[in-house]
Amino acid sequence: MQYQENQPQKQNPEIQKNPSGSPEYRHLSPFFQQPTLIWQPRIDVFEDHQHILIIVELPGAKVNEINVESVGNILIIKGQTNHPESQMSLRYRERNTGNFYREIPLPPGTTPEKAEARYQNGLLEVKIPKNRPQ
Repeated sequence: MQYQENQPQKQNPEIQKNPSGSPEYRHLSPFFQQPTLIWQPRIDVFEDHQHILIIVELPGAKVNEINVESVGNILIIKGQTNHPESQMSLRYRERNTGNFYREIPLPPGTTPEKAEARYQNGLLEVKIPKNRPQ
């Protein structure tokens, strides 16, 4: 898992809902020029006087397939998940797989460059400290 601070970029993929109601981003793959679905993981955001805690559901993701970075005061979480291989034919699927992408606006007074992240049991926790009043 990597944490990076990047310069702002203008990137607004088109958001649509899949049949289960989850938002998905659609963009054109540079190799095939066909739409590729990018799903948006579910999150919970908690706050106290010292930190912002963001918990992201990423079942099936491997830690080396998760990227956490910030652009200004936007936290970006992106990566990929895959279903386990099976000898059986797929009959029905509700779980998301493939590329995921989520932008989370951070409130003023946070220091995303000092964020700490950990991934365990399908949950990514990102803890972001707030600036201390001087």
